[in-house]
Amino acid sequence: MMSPVGGVRVAGTIGRDGFLLELDITVDSGEVVAVVGRNGAGKSTLLHTVAGLVPIVSGRVTADGETWDDTATGVAIAPERRSCGVVFQDLRLFATMSVRSNVEFGCRARGRSRDESRERADEMLGRMGVAHLADRRPASLSGGERQRVALARALAPAPRVLLLDEPLTAVDAPSRESLREFIAGAVDDFAGSVLVVSHEPADVAAMADRVVELGRSTEP
Repeated sequence: MMSPVGGVRVAGTIGRDGFLLELDITVDSGEVVAVVGRNGAGKSTLLHTVAGLVPIVSGRVTADGETWDDTATGVAIAPERRSCGVVFQDLRLFATMSVRSNVEFGCRARGRSRDESRERADEMLGRMGVAHLADRRPASLSGGERQRVALARALAPAPRVLLLDEPLTAVDAPSRESLREFIAGAVDDFAGSVLVVSHEPADVAAMADRVVELGRSTEP
């Protein structure tokens, strides 16, 4: 799975709300890296920095040779222009949209036509095993179904980088093992770089090629 070409790198200082952490992390294309550490160690801050939701304090974020952030030169690529798919801890599906429209959204935001976006959404929902839910709203789905829809939405635009923030916290215990195996298979097939945050050793063991542990901090 690992490739010496491409990948995402965060080199510098990340932080928010008075929290600062200096690091240098590279995730190769085809590699899955689990980010672990105590609460407040900066795990979610790292993911949000890569996604462009939190500005890097100093240093650079690059992906496949493209600069997304560079405080020395003033480069700061907007989140919607980064080839980055994110599955948030709270999933953040759009409640007023159908499942299909949720998955279409990322493709449309990146300039794909309506027809192309719908075709891609249907393809990804099929891959995630939830094509039969395309016309339903997220509120009517189980936790595991919503997780699959969120993963389909993140992958639909074919991003270079995939970020998973505690991907199984919204899933009940009986469904967790089967969904863990499913997500592990999905990220194993992904050609880009994957960063996954998890407190669960079973998630890390199932998904990750490598583990990065962040140190203790005072992040709220």
